[in-house]
Amino acid sequence: MTQSNDDPRDATLDALQPRLQRFFVARITDATARADLVGRVNERVLRRLREGDGVDDVERFAFGVAKHVLQEHWREQKRARVAEVTLSPTVENLGRELSTTVETGLHSRKSLLRALSACLEAQSDTDRLIAERCYGEGKSKENRAALAEELGMSRNTLDARISRLRIKLEQCVRARLTAGPEGNSAPPS
Repeated sequence: MTQSNDDPRDATLDALQPRLQRFFVARITDATARADLVGRVNERVLRRLREGDGVDDVERFAFGVAKHVLQEHWREQKRARVAEVTLSPTVENLGRELSTTVETGLHSRKSLLRALSACLEAQSDTDRLIAERCYGEGKSKENRAALAEELGMSRNTLDARISRLRIKLEQCVRARLTAGPEGNSAPPS
């Protein structure tokens, strides 16, 4: 909670604690992250109150800060997921294979992997699973046979789907690399 200096605004912030907790409970599943976010909100609101800046409605200000802190948290989570995907074995292995068929020219390996990560994200859940299993775990016949059985298709059907997926990813990566350094073009459908 907050330190009290007999300021009615501090008491208002103390009274808001259960509502701030519920605000984050409805949006964040991780209890540790929720506690951290409530702590960030309290720190920022208290700092502003101590500075004497004109905060007339502490409740409204606190929830505005809470929304901002929540957006920061979501952006941090998104960056962490993107970094995780970039370093995944699937992307590394697929990137290694695609670098031999996609003309990278002036593009760095990092931009190729970034484009590939974005292209994989745009694929269906099944196609991402296929890419993960076929390129992340190696290419053994046993892995592909088990995956084909799990997906309820024949081994030949799976092989054809892998081939089409690879072509689709190559086209998407080419499009992103030629779109510029950010590779913000939409993936081909």
